[in-house]
Amino acid sequence: MPSDTTKEVLADLSPVIKLYKDGTVERLISSPHVPPSPDDAVTGVVSKDLNISPVVQARLHLPKLTEPNQKLPVLVYYHGGGFCLGSAFTFLENRYINILAAEAKALIVSVEYRLAPEHPLPIAYEDSWETWLTEHGDFSKIYIGGDSAGGNIVHNILLQAGAEPLPGDVKIVGGFLSHPYFWGSKPIGSETEEEIEQNLACKIWLFVYPSVPRGIDNAMINPFVDDAPSLSGLGCSIASHVTEKLGIEKESWLTEHGDFSKIYIGGDSAGGNIVHNILLQAGAEPLPGDVKIVGGFLSHPYFWGSKPIGSETEEEIEQNLACKMWLFVYPSVPGGIDNAMINPFVDDAPSLSGLGCSRLLVCLAEKDPLTSRGILYVETVKKSGWNGEVEMVEVEGEDHCFQFLNPETEKAKDLIKRLASFISY
Repeated sequence: MPSDTTKEVLADLSPVIKLYKDGTVERLISSPHVPPSPDDAVTGVVSKDLNISPVVQARLHLPKLTEPNQKLPVLVYYHGGGFCLGSAFTFLENRYINILAAEAKALIVSVEYRLAPEHPLPIAYEDSWETWLTEHGDFSKIYIGGDSAGGNIVHNILLQAGAEPLPGDVKIVGGFLSHPYFWGSKPIGSETEEEIEQNLACKIWLFVYPSVPRGIDNAMINPFVDDAPSLSGLGCSIASHVTEKLGIEKESWLTEHGDFSKIYIGGDSAGGNIVHNILLQAGAEPLPGDVKIVGGFLSHPYFWGSKPIGSETEEEIEQNLACKMWLFVYPSVPGGIDNAMINPFVDDAPSLSGLGCSRLLVCLAEKDPLTSRGILYVETVKKSGWNGEVEMVEVEGEDHCFQFLNPETEKAKDLIKRLASFISY
């Protein structure tokens, strides 16, 4: 652990973080990292980690299922921490997201974006958008694959996909057939006539499909017979894509249990700021596969600016930790604390009428210094002409992100239930 007596301080944002001249970073507020759980003892939620890209990870939280093929709303969640603290993998984050997943009965993708000052803004925004551009919910990048009999299944699925549209007009980009299981009555290559019927491949096919028309010359096992469907009808554009196999395995919870007609995004503090900026971007450019975000929640969102609002005073604007942290995590930011990403109320900020969702929930706390800006955000959305439904919840007597820090209190439980009902609407 660095010490002021041994290292020269470059930036001191106590009680949050210190940056030393040698590049060392000391995070003064932290929670231990915990591994994903096969079964959380309190909530019953299971979790696992996956890579979204070489630099972005996520933790998936799946609540108890009432039936094997149950489809659940999907929440993409961004943690708080002023863009320089926090992680999807900490004890506090896991506890909170497990509770929310169980309460909402939703599959939650908790994004591990990179932090400043090692990775200054706008990297966190880019990482958060990366969530949509690769594997999570990106139905422009669907691959199927299989080994042996699985490769045979892939072949037949691709033929069927070429003949009839998949639900929701989803397109399969590519398929890999690893050691595919094909056979037939005529020898090919090094095969001999003697071994054709004695080979285990032949015997297994007739064993698993005893009523098969034409035996081992059925087109499902022998795609080379004269009456087999033409391979020109394969319903994909890439015939071999072995490298995507791991991606398919990683996405199994999403593909099996994610209801992509019910996509929500949400975040606390800096995560709420990320949600705002993602919704603006989603309103300006379509998400891959024409995925739609139904709603977003901004919990104690991190906004700031150079002009005081509500109970703020001119004296505290530049001295407030909210101001100092923004300039710390985004040192090259154009416009400083009046950049539209932190101050959505400046004249050149994108109109909130362009938010790319139909439902919005803003959660605030009476004692939170950021609450005045959260209230103004809701008022500005209502006046913008945005064609959606916006709600605001302000909890009396509580401070910033109280439900995350102390989820066992009654007011925290009430707020988590409110978030859950919003997601499971």
